[in-house]
Amino acid sequence: MQSCGEEIMTMKQLKVLADKYGRLRSAKEITFAKWGNSIAVRIPSDITNEYNITPGKQGILVKDKKSIKIIPT
Repeated sequence: MQSCGEEIMTMKQLKVLADKYGRLRSAKEITFAKWGNSIAVRIPSDITNEYNITPGKQGILVKDKKSIKIIPT
């Protein structure tokens, strides 16, 4: 007998999946650029406006296992 391949998810699994999907839907595509010996990232204006990021404002860069996070201070 063949199986259709469907799987049943628990509510906890469904919530984890929904959270990941929500983060991906709000994600923005960025471009890395060369800036001297460093790599620069352009942050879209809607995000800079929302977090009040202006030229010269400082933040911190946090390294995770598979990602980085930029936190304006």
